[in-house]
Formats: sequence, C-alpha cells, structure tokens
Amino acid sequence: MCYDIARFVFNTLSEALANAVSGIPPLPVPAGVLQQGFSPPLFPPAVAFRSLLSFLSRLPLGAQALDGIAPSVWAIPLAGGVLAILLGGFGFLIFTFLPLFAGVPVFLLTYFALKGSLHMDGLSDMADALASQGTVERRQRILKDPHTGMAGILAILLFLVVVIFSLAGLSYGSHPVGALLPAMWMGYSLDWAIFFALIVAELNATTAMVFVMGVGRPSRISQLARPLVEKTRMGSMMFGLVVAWGVSLILGGVLVVCVAATGLLGIYIARTANRALGGVNGDVLGAAHEVVFAACLLIAVLLPWTPIF
Repeated sequence: MCYDIARFVFNTLSEALANAVSGIPPLPVPAGVLQQGFSPPLFPPAVAFRSLLSFLSRLPLGAQALDGIAPSVWAIPLAGGVLAILLGGFGFLIFTFLPLFAGVPVFLLTYFALKGSLHMDGLSDMADALASQGTVERRQRILKDPHTGMAGILAILLFLVVVIFSLAGLSYGSHPVGALLPAMWMGYSLDWAIFFALIVAELNATTAMVFVMGVGRPSRISQLARPLVEKTRMGSMMFGLVVAWGVSLILGGVLVVCVAATGLLGIYIARTANRALGGVNGDVLGAAHEVVFAACLLIAVLLPWTPIF
C-alpha cells in the first residue's frame, strides 16, 4: 500500500514538474565557470529528474542510463528532498496513529519499500571490504562478493540500532542527557519532530552522496557509478550544501550541525574509499547514505532543537 501511494505521488509530482519546466530555456553559463571545472546548476529535463528519483529509490518512474543523467548530478539533493518529504510524511502518519513498538517496524518496512536495500547492501559490502586485511585488489573482490560477512552484519545491526533508538528518542522527547521530558518539550508535537528530523536526515544523506562523488575518484570495478563520479564538480557539492543548510536551518535550527557532519563524513568516506578500495563505486555511495542518515537522526536526538519558524 505504501509503495503504491509513493508511486502515485511521484508520478503526479513528475508530471507537474515536467509541465512547469518544459518552457524554461537553458540558463547562460559564464565561460569562466566552465574553465574552472564547475558543474553549473541547470534544471535537468523531467526525464532526467525522474531517473534521479529512480536511482535514489526503488520506484519505477522510468530510468535512463546513468551516463545520460550524469550532467544533472547536481540535482540529486533536490530529488532527495522529494524523497525526504515523502519519507517524513510516512513517518509522521505512522507514529501519529501507531504506538512506538508497532510504529518502528512499520516505519522500517516503509523505509526499505521506498528506498530499497541497495544502500544497505552497500553499507555491508563496504564494511566487509574495510575489515579485510590485504591489498586493494583483495578488498575490491570482497566488494563484488554477494555474500555478507560478519563486519557487514555488524554494520547493518549498528545502523538499525541507531535508527530505532533515535526514533524512540524523538517519539518520547529524549533529552541530551537521556531524561524523558513532556511531549511538548520542543514547543510542538513530537510527531512533527519526527517529520522534520526525517526530512533533514534524508536530505543530508543524499547530499553526502554528492560529496562522495565529488571528492572520490571512479573505481575501475564499477561501471554503474563511474559517469556520476566523473561528472561531479565542486559546484554540484556547494549547491547540495546550500540546499541542505537552508532546509536544516528552517526545520531544525541547530540541526545545521547535520550539514557539517554531512560534509565531513562524505569527505572522509570518499578519501577512505580512494585509499583502501581503489575509488568510489555504488557500494560506497550506498554506505555514505546510510551512515549520514543514521548520524543525522542521532544528532536530532542528542541536540535540543526547534524550527526557526
């Protein structure tokens, strides 16, 4: 049911988006910008935008080859923003009408129905590869191995534990020192707190993927992510950072700390992949998404925050 609703919403948004931008001409790009190697933020065609949504989720919106949407890589945070609103909306409804013990598993099922398991698979594969002793080539073979090792299982369990306890903390109004406060401790319903926190977490998680693509170099074992990594420039990273900063500030005030975490974790993951794994592939991108998503939810629990509106 959630999957069908999500597909309907995405199809409606995509059609509206196509109608809205079909008559917009390309923006002029100063020559100096191209000489500096920046990817200027031009609005992608509707087909490319739908392909980005398909790339980030498991919704069948009609995807094209990644090398075709690579010039629109700057728009990944915008596509992530659409997913973030949808994910936050599901979280709001789930925790409004269900008790916590039932809401958490329902939300996790909704998360994986919407996002798929590719990001989680990337997290487990990267953990297995980094836990291995040996050469870069050996770690690359582990990345391509379909089996999951102990390090990968532990990484998945850690992700689930952080997400579950973060959602529980937001639901009960967890204080930085762990004390339980009244349900209006942030000045508004805690169901809205979950809604805002999920939007901030998902948006920053997709922005982290852009950072990893911008800082990392393409891995020779990955043909899927190569065009995206090769096309990502500093301009795309800065655009995503501005979008994430603005949304995080409006919805969470001090949750702008998540943006700093996004940049630092994205750069760290990319450099680690460059050094230990021979570059960035799809597994690394998925791992970056899951790590930053969990980190932002944890930050939302540890910091007392309110929206600025």
